[in-house]
Amino acid sequence: MTPNLGAFAEEVVVETDHPRQKELHFNVIGKVTGPITLAPERVVLRDATTSKGSGVAELILWARGRSSVRIDVAEKPAGLDVAIEPVPMPAGSKGSKYKMKVKVVPGTAAGPIDGEIVLKTDAPQANEVRVPVDVLVTGGN
Repeated sequence: MTPNLGAFAEEVVVETDHPRQKELHFNVIGKVTGPITLAPERVVLRDATTSKGSGVAELILWARGRSSVRIDVAEKPAGLDVAIEPVPMPAGSKGSKYKMKVKVVPGTAAGPIDGEIVLKTDAPQANEVRVPVDVLVTGGN
């Protein structure tokens, strides 16, 4: 099974034979990288309002070793518009580059938008890429 790419947070439980502590609990956080990477690694928007939406957060996706990759937005938090477009690369490049643009749609309710954008790809060992979202929508103009 191919692991999901991106950030993760999990709890690990270790069973022991100690009479006073049968289990040890550890929180583990990390990031799984693969043939597709993002820069920056998360969507952050702070200029969003309910009336106007927001400016655009731009992320670059690098797909190493492939001249092209199909990338589809499988999931996204409500209130966000996500578009992905290829970026031209010089001849002979050993990879491909894409720009992901994320913006808040006007009319989105005020408050935080947390969660993640899930991208599905046809790249081997990168069938799913998860992009954390950290957006704050205010009620002003």
